[in-house]
Order: sequence, then C-alpha cells, then structure tokens
Amino acid sequence: MLNFEHERSRPQWLSLLLIPLLLLSQTATVHAEASDTLAFFQEEAKVVTASRREQSISDSPVAIDVITARDIEASGAVNLWDLLRFRMGMDVIDSRSLEGNRAIVSVRGFPQEFSRNVLVLIDGRRAYSDINGGVFWQQLAVQIQDIERIEIVRGPNAALFGTGAALGVINIITEKPEPVASAELGVLGGNRGALQTSEMVGGHAKNFAYRVSHTFREDDGARAANGSEGNDFLNQQKGNFRGIWTLSEKSTLDLSAGGSWMNEGLGPQKTNADFERNFQMLRFHRRNTEASSVEWMASRSEAKDIFKAQFDGPYDDLKSVQYHTEALHSMGRREGRLNTTYGGSVRKSAAKSATLFSSDPKKDDSFLRGFVSQMVAPLPWLTLVGAFSLEKNAGAKTRPAYQLSNLIRASREHAFRASYSVAHTVPPTALTESNVAVLPGVRLVGNPDLKPQRFTSYEAGHSGRYRSGRLQSESNLFYTTIDHVDQSVSSFSPVPVPLITTSFINVNRVIVRGVETGLTYRWNPGDSVFANYTYEHISDEKGNEGQFTRNTPKHKVNLGSIVALGRGFSASANLGYKDGYLMQSVSRRTSVTVPAYWRVDARLAYRPENFSQLQLFVAGQNLSRSNHLEAADGLIVPRTYQAGLTLGFGR
Repeated sequence: MLNFEHERSRPQWLSLLLIPLLLLSQTATVHAEASDTLAFFQEEAKVVTASRREQSISDSPVAIDVITARDIEASGAVNLWDLLRFRMGMDVIDSRSLEGNRAIVSVRGFPQEFSRNVLVLIDGRRAYSDINGGVFWQQLAVQIQDIERIEIVRGPNAALFGTGAALGVINIITEKPEPVASAELGVLGGNRGALQTSEMVGGHAKNFAYRVSHTFREDDGARAANGSEGNDFLNQQKGNFRGIWTLSEKSTLDLSAGGSWMNEGLGPQKTNADFERNFQMLRFHRRNTEASSVEWMASRSEAKDIFKAQFDGPYDDLKSVQYHTEALHSMGRREGRLNTTYGGSVRKSAAKSATLFSSDPKKDDSFLRGFVSQMVAPLPWLTLVGAFSLEKNAGAKTRPAYQLSNLIRASREHAFRASYSVAHTVPPTALTESNVAVLPGVRLVGNPDLKPQRFTSYEAGHSGRYRSGRLQSESNLFYTTIDHVDQSVSSFSPVPVPLITTSFINVNRVIVRGVETGLTYRWNPGDSVFANYTYEHISDEKGNEGQFTRNTPKHKVNLGSIVALGRGFSASANLGYKDGYLMQSVSRRTSVTVPAYWRVDARLAYRPENFSQLQLFVAGQNLSRSNHLEAADGLIVPRTYQAGLTLGFGR
C-alpha cells in the first residue's frame, strides 16, 4: 500500500476567495430589477427525471438537483465530470483505470472505478455499460457546450429506470435545435499541452430544426506520483447531430446521432488505447392534452476498444453493441390530483473479446422490463407516490423494484418528504463471464452464479424557500442496506505452473448512513452563492477497507458563487473539501491512502456590452496547490489553467 504524508490544508485563506464575491453581491442587489427578479424566483424549475414526467422540482418524490446552463458556463469545467464535483452528495475523483475510464463519479458513496449503481442517461438514452458496469466518462459522446442542464437524482430510482439506478440517476439533457440560423466557435489553450477547439452550426428547413457540433481536444494529462511523465495523454474528437421534426402541433420526431474517437495513455504502465463510440437515437413524442402524453424511443450504441502495450501489436480488442427501445404513457386526471405513468422496455447487449472472454469470445444478454408509477393527492397538502417494476434478463429470475413516498406541504414554502424503496443491480458481464490473464500468473475468472445486489433504502427530507424564493434550503437523512454484495476471492495452485485465480462471490452486507444539507441564495436570476455539506458513513460485515469501508470521504463541504461584476465582467469560484479516505484500484491491484484536501476552481469572463456574442475567459482548476493525490492510479492531479474565447452568431 502506498502512503502519502498529509499536506497541511489552508481553509482559512482559501475561504477568503469567496468574500469579494459576497461583497459584490450586495452591490448587485441594489441595482436589481425587483419586479423581474421576483417573477423569476416565484417560478419553479421543472424536472423530468424524478417521475418520468415533467413536474416542479418541489413536487419531486425523490431528492433531485439541477445544474443549469448558467452553472455549466460559469464552472469553467473542461471535463464533463467536473460539472458534478461540487454538488451535494456527489463523490467525483480523477482516476485512470486500466480499462480507460478517466473518472470516478458516484452518488452517496462507493467511489469505485466503475460505479455501477449510478445510471447515466443522455437525453434519456442509457450510457451505462452492461459489460463493465458504470460509465466511461471521457468517452461519452456528448459535448459540454451542447448541454442544456443536468438533473441528478440522489437515491434509488430503479423502479422507473431499471438496473444501474440503485443509488441515483444522472440525466444529461442537451439543447434542442432552435428554428433560427446560428453558429458558434470556441477555442481554449492552457498548461500541460491543453488545446481545445469547438464548432456548432444550427439551422432549419420548414418544420425541421437541426444542430451540428464538433470538438477537438488534446492534452498531456497528469504526471506520475514519482514526478516522471505519467503517460496520461489524450487526443480526442467528438461530433453530434440533433434534429427535431415538428409533425404537428402535438407531435415531434427527435433524431440524434454522435460519436467519440480518442487515443489516450493509460498511466505509468506505458499502455495506451484507441476508443471509438457512436450512437443513433430516434424519439417520438405526442402530447395528447396538457395532462396526457405518449413517448417512444429506440437507440443503438456501439463501442470498440483496442488496447496496446509497449510491445508491438494489440493485446485486447473489445467490441460491444447495445439496442434499446422503450415506450411510456403519462396521463393525469382529477385536475392533477391523480397521475399515472407506465411503460416498458426491451434492451439487448452483445460483446466480443478473445482476451476478456477467452473461453467463448461472444457474450450477449437481454433485458425485459415493465413499470408503473402512480401519484395521488388526496388532500391539498398531501401527495402519495408509488412506483413498481418487474425486470428480467436472460437466464435470471424476474426481479421486482418498488418505491413508496409521501410529500407533505406544511406551507407554500416548506415541504417534507419520506420514502422507502427496494432496488437491484445486476452484476456486469465482466464479473460473470470473464476469463482473462490480468497479470503474469494471475487469472480473473467470472462467476455466472453471482446474484444481483439488493438495495433497501429509507430517506427523509425537507426543502424550504425563503425571501420570496431567493433563498432555498434542502436537508436529507438516508439509510441504506445492501445485501448480496459481491467481492473478489483468490485461490492459489502451484501446478502445473504457479497460478492465482481471482473470482467473485456474494458474501457481504453493507450499510450506508448519511446526512445532506445545503443552502442556495440568488439575488439575481444569474447570480448566486451556495454552500452544502455531506456526511456519509459506510460499514460492511467483512471489513473490506478500500473497497467499501473507508473508501468514501466521511465529510465533504462545498462553497461557491457566480457573480456579475458589471461592465461585461463575471466571475465564479468553487471551493471543495474532502475528508481523507482509502482508495483501492481493482484493475491495478493496489490501494493508496489519500489525505484530506481542498480544491479551488475559478473562472473570470468578459462579454463586451455592445457585442455580447463574444466572450473571453480565463479559468483554473486545483488552484489551491500545484498537485494532489486522489486515486490509486499512480498519478497526481495537477493544477491546470486555460484561457480562451467563444464567438456566436445569430443567437
């Protein structure tokens, strides 16, 4: 195990970074237009992920957070996962697995190389890998400049979305094409060889509006912990198309396609890989009435991975494809006091790898699922919600999932929520079917008899609105038990050659206890300050440190602000603290003790008052120190900074 000495944190002077922003907020308040801002704050944000239908965020039966387009622009984030880093209940870690994953993103604990209990959607399309479990964040075929908002459900939502959603759902929603001609260009450069260019063109023809975008990026990545080059380079291109055909006043047809093509280094082992991703999706939506709508979606996703060692020739070639179709119907009655949403889906996945599945290179699986969600408001101040689903994959038993919740509105400004849910996560194909030599003398053999993990969750929460909606608060208590947790076991055979065989069995039980609390204050529609705190304590019966126990920071604190400075200038800053933790890398078979650390990200932007379509900016990440440790990948996370511009036309 590697050990790093704790570097003394400096929270006192780091927190001072936010003081000028808070002072400027008082000046901004004086000049705010009272009538416009009041109307803005009284209008609640709408979400679609909580209940599979559009509703006000205060009506959500689950804890949900929204990252807006304003938040995304002000973050200065270059990596998609950095948009989630300072949010309540989130664990975000820069980490390079041997399979090419460049980030760990989890909800309410369990930050692992593949967080297979958090479902990621892009416009409702699953980005979750049935082969490895979890998400390859850098390889997602979505560009930051295309994102309209991100909805984060903290807590189980498997009754509505199926396996993979046992701890949460992250729904990335991209901008819809507008029926106007538009274009946008962007460029940024920074240290560590960072260069990024982006282009977007939008237009329309009669009833068809479209948007086409492209991004090129390269950088040298992080250094190794010993100070040498970390073989962490990245060369990537992404492209996306989205078109919406308005069939009638009530019906639309949404077509989208895109891809990601990248070559990257996989860390100090001098290995690199080529990754290709592409998808196609067709979605039909019809709103019959204000309270009734029908939706149908079909998508295809394909992945191709070619891994190369420092010796000649590829040593692995993994191909996978996933087909998914889904239909749902939502209808309301009794003036909104009753609402029913139901639907079903079919998903088929297939993979081929002569290395990962050496005994039988071709593997496939299929999933069949049906669900129903019912909302009842028997009293003006009481809402009851129940959701139930049945899901079955090939060769397995049918698994139920259900959620029960109630929402009590003590007043217009205060709501209390309590929920109970049961969810399952199916083990990925890599754990059930693999047969591969991961190291000389070490072989990984899957266990086809692995059971799905079973999650039983209890949660209670409160949300409040004060000062005409300018100040918002949220607090949650949660308790989750996870049964049939799988963990690795090894056996040794001395003949005919020394061999360690590693497999997986269901022998563990894990308990999660946590608290979330946060405040957000907005004095203008685009200006805000926030603070949140998350406490999580995880224990397991087998005491697996680094895999469950101690791998989740107990205490996390985040502070941030977005401020319009006047004369075209704006600034933002995010400050985050993570308690120390023990991180284990399953793919690299190593672990590391990570000391507590602070992280500061900031951005300063300028838009000329007489030409607002031009924006100049400088941004930086990890500004509190030159580098720090986050994961057991042999790399350190460096301080980075960029400068650039965006130029728009016709918007």
